[in-house]
Amino acid sequence: MSLRVCRDSSSARALMGRVLREGKDLEHEYPLVFGPSALGTLVIEEQDGTACSTCAILPRTLRTGELRIAAGMIGSVATDPEWRNRGFGGRVL
Repeated sequence: MSLRVCRDSSSARALMGRVLREGKDLEHEYPLVFGPSALGTLVIEEQDGTACSTCAILPRTLRTGELRIAAGMIGSVATDPEWRNRGFGGRVL
């Protein structure tokens, strides 16, 4: 098992589409993470190059008055049903 951070992964996209969207592509619903001008990052737990669990992080800057705080919005957390209950969702978070 290995934890990896990247901008795009066909294995992670396929896992999210299968688990979260019944096989539908995610780009239309989440263009900031999966679209052509994607700003998001994927965190992936892999076994032999195949995503077992993954989540998307979208960087944002929170502003209050003059204060600016760098933050990451977490979404689309998915774990393959065969790999659940092993702590992989917690690892990618």
